[in-house]
Amino acid sequence: MLVHKPERVEKEWTRRCRIWNILLMQRTPSRHSRPPSQPTTLPFRIRTLGRVWGQPYHATAGTYHADAMLTVVRSGAGLYHRDGTVERITRGFVGLVLPSSDPGLLMADPDDPYDHYFCRFAGHEALRMARAIAEKQELRRFRHSPRWPEAASILDSMLALERCAPPPADDWMTPAEGELARLLSIWVAPPALEEPRLNARTLRRYLAEHLSEPFELDAIARHFGVSRAHMSRAGRRLLGEPLGTVSTRLKLEFSRALLEAAANEFLILDLARRVGYVDALYFSKLFHKHFGVSPSRYRAQHQRRRGSS
Repeated sequence: MLVHKPERVEKEWTRRCRIWNILLMQRTPSRHSRPPSQPTTLPFRIRTLGRVWGQPYHATAGTYHADAMLTVVRSGAGLYHRDGTVERITRGFVGLVLPSSDPGLLMADPDDPYDHYFCRFAGHEALRMARAIAEKQELRRFRHSPRWPEAASILDSMLALERCAPPPADDWMTPAEGELARLLSIWVAPPALEEPRLNARTLRRYLAEHLSEPFELDAIARHFGVSRAHMSRAGRRLLGEPLGTVSTRLKLEFSRALLEAAANEFLILDLARRVGYVDALYFSKLFHKHFGVSPSRYRAQHQRRRGSS
């Protein structure tokens, strides 16, 4: 969400944050830097890499020179100033800023300072990937990304590699720069999100994999990317009976197998919950209707049979 601030207040706030940033720079944790303007022929080159947290007056430019900048926010909040506007960023936001004459300025929220990773990078392939990401509008400036935990994990790995690595040679990539390629590929080629194919086999597999959950036709429909009505009709057509009936039978057969495998380890309430029922009495009625005997009696009968064998 973009909100406008009076220009005078914004300039004063920016001036104060820059002063504090200079004073606190030596305390910035997990920071690694290289000359930002040094040309490179490498496909991937890290200029600055680090993690900043617990600094209420930290501020940094989005990028400078011919470098791009990637930022991942783990927690807390920040304010991104650009073009006279301010965008609030919080946990899960990922920002990508391409080389620009106006990269903007990122500042920590003094009341809830961010914990964020940053990587300023260059290299012909890295910048090509960054532009491709921006063109797809997957990341333009800052936006929330569901894949931020994966990105944060890679940045953690990059920081560990940089701490252990010798000073980089101008004509060789470091292991961390190999990880930079993996980091950018998260958004260049995200995994296909195709809906599972709906047929009898995939439908039975879904029901078997969700035995411990209550039966919900809407959830099954969402999984296969169809409407509730279509799911109901397709289920009856593919399996020969209503999906609810098939699900109940699978749950009861599984509960019987549990009783036989570990007869003394389950209360009936525990057994019911393991197959998606919160009401033990209702579960017992279904069990009796299906097998002609209650779960307790079935357990006792099975124990006698095992004892006599």
